[in-house]
Amino acid sequence: MALSKVGLIDPAIDSVSIRYAANVTGNASVTRSMAVGYTDGRVPQANVDVKGNVYIDGNTHVRDQQILSFGTGKDLQIYHNGSHSYISEEGTGQLYLRTNYLSITNAAGSETMTFFDDDGAVNLYYDGVAKLATTGTGLNVTGIGANVTGNASVTRSLAVGYTDGRVPQANLDVKGNTYISSNVSLGSSINFLDSSSGEIGKAVFGSPGKDLEIYHNGSHSFIADVGTGQLYIDGSAINFTNSLFTEHYMYMTADAQVQLYYDSSKKFETTSTGVAVTGQLDITKSAQAEVRTAGVIGGTGQTTLGTNAYQNTTPQFNFADAQNWSITLANNVSLANPLNAKVGQTGSVFVQQDGIGSQTMSFQKSWIWAADSAPTLTTTASANDRIDYIVQAVYANNMAQGIQAVATLDLK
Repeated sequence: MALSKVGLIDPAIDSVSIRYAANVTGNASVTRSMAVGYTDGRVPQANVDVKGNVYIDGNTHVRDQQILSFGTGKDLQIYHNGSHSYISEEGTGQLYLRTNYLSITNAAGSETMTFFDDDGAVNLYYDGVAKLATTGTGLNVTGIGANVTGNASVTRSLAVGYTDGRVPQANLDVKGNTYISSNVSLGSSINFLDSSSGEIGKAVFGSPGKDLEIYHNGSHSFIADVGTGQLYIDGSAINFTNSLFTEHYMYMTADAQVQLYYDSSKKFETTSTGVAVTGQLDITKSAQAEVRTAGVIGGTGQTTLGTNAYQNTTPQFNFADAQNWSITLANNVSLANPLNAKVGQTGSVFVQQDGIGSQTMSFQKSWIWAADSAPTLTTTASANDRIDYIVQAVYANNMAQGIQAVATLDLK
């Protein structure tokens, strides 16, 4: 060190002022503080107080708990606390990392955790394998799926399960199964492709049995309860209509009627006392069928079905409505001459005893039997007999005058 460039500030050699540069070969020890780059006799504000640039050709070591700070207010701090390393923005501004490409890796530099590409994708990795990447149209997820805890908001569209960079065909475009274990709120539609096999294209409910399925197979739509329970459709009023909502099939109201329609015209309705039929009631049944009526069986108006039939002892058929009839005997009856008969009409009458039996049926004079002898019907409980007939003559008022009949008894 040239002494001509060294000024002694204190006779006790308390400090030294170096006017220009100093090159030190070997070790130099400063036991107090040192100000570098100042020309005003500055008292150092730290152990080393530098005005100007600092060039370091070698390593710089900062001990644990010691902070390398930047900014007048020490806003940016870099340090190690003995356990973890920190780059901390302690001021009021933001922390900016500026680079065209940024890769965050493990300590060995052998596995990428995150990679940022200028004018390109942001990639997130798992165990060195890319799992999530931003794209020009949204987001690509590679793997089985994404587990989200909390809320997830997608402001554009999302394609899930595709590996070909698919442009979403809807706000959420899913290839594969979607499992939902909580509530989902929808502000739009869910569209399923046609179901070809298995669970493809189906909305499946229930776990683990997958009991309820809703799907379209390309030709027809299905709501299928494939589990062990029952299918419930609940509502205070339930209306089955065509796809345009212009024609009714069935309408059901809680604590009130059930209505059946034909071509959107009501034909059948339950009431508090039974049922009401609008129009003609045609019944074609086997010998096991049971129809109980009061008054005229058939008729062009309302037909009342119920226990009143047990009290009717002279049932009368109306052949304008039907030619095949069924009746259950709950008491002794006399079968009246039919109304609106036409020559040549044929049909059958099925007669069943009730659960008690012993009831008889007689026939008014228009019924003609072989040897002019009416049959004695089977009286065993729940027994079934059959009467076949053909109308041979009618009165001027169309009441049957001659009905040739034959009975087949005790059908099994």
